[in-house]
Amino acid sequence: MTLDHVALAEQHFREALAIFREIGDRACEGDCRVNIGRALLARGARGPAVAMLERGRNLCESTGRVEYAGIALYHLGEAHRAEGDLPRAATALGDAHRLFVQQASHNVWRASLGLARVALALGDARAASAHARAAAEMLEGQRGAAAPGSSTATIDRSIVEIADVMARITTLERGPG
Repeated sequence: MTLDHVALAEQHFREALAIFREIGDRACEGDCRVNIGRALLARGARGPAVAMLERGRNLCESTGRVEYAGIALYHLGEAHRAEGDLPRAATALGDAHRLFVQQASHNVWRASLGLARVALALGDARAASAHARAAAEMLEGQRGAAAPGSSTATIDRSIVEIADVMARITTLERGPG
């Protein structure tokens, strides 16, 4: 997935899903369903992706896979936001944020950025700014904790995403005209 070989990743996730179903490993089945949902979203198949993510989230929650339940909720929130269903997006992203915080996950910033985007779409510049600043601070902390000599390119790209949202918030705060 990270190398943009989405179809191949989906194929491997589906193969793994078949294995985990065969051996009865419900926890890993949930993880695979979440990953298949991510791949489906990347291919633009929102309906099947949402269904797969929901099923994966339910399995992850029932088997104690809190991190993957949060990942499912994050992607569900992003899918709902893309569909324009901002209340559902806010709920899913808020739930993902709570799970990520509970687990001290490195993904907290993603949920914060998602919440910033939802707040921005709702015209709430103050909430959008608070969420975006929190996301930026978390990423700066991750950059500072990176091992010497390791690449921070992914973090840097994410910080650019946040800067883009912050620029749109600034425009919203100034208002029209």
